[in-house]
Amino acid sequence: AGLIALFLKNKFQKKIILTEHWSNLHPQNFKKLPFYKRFAIQKIINKADYVLPVSDYLGKAMLKINPKLVYEVIPNVVDISKFNVQESTLNSKIKFLHLSNLAESAKNISGMLKAAKKLANDGFDFEFHIGGNGDLKPIHEFLQLNNLENYIFPFGRIPHENVNHLMQNFDC
Repeated sequence: AGLIALFLKNKFQKKIILTEHWSNLHPQNFKKLPFYKRFAIQKIINKADYVLPVSDYLGKAMLKINPKLVYEVIPNVVDISKFNVQESTLNSKIKFLHLSNLAESAKNISGMLKAAKKLANDGFDFEFHIGGNGDLKPIHEFLQLNNLENYIFPFGRIPHENVNHLMQNFDC
């Protein structure tokens, strides 16, 4: 899409506004991309008139791709008509939810699993549901190795339209 934007910028003298969410722009992920993708991404970022990452952390990571980059953070937004804050839940134990692309380098999945293990070892009664469109194998291996199947519940990708309903069933 960025290459099409570059074409349109050149042909019609339009500005490019780049909103960025992608964890693969962090240096440890970026260097793993094929050369042609890195090259194209660098060209797109260099030619963008405005760069709007969703976090300062991502903006600083993008500075490592282009040290002259000027960016402004525009946080992820929530459609408040679909998400409702509930005063309390009817859960008998605290239920945690993590939903992402499960990329270890950007999301610290192992850190969350270790925190859940500590809670379980300290006698807390809880559920930690973790899922998304990433690799579940390391999570399942951690569960089996640490006997945490009664505490941690991995799941795969869910349709975007189901996220709000899922989130309403959790405390955190």
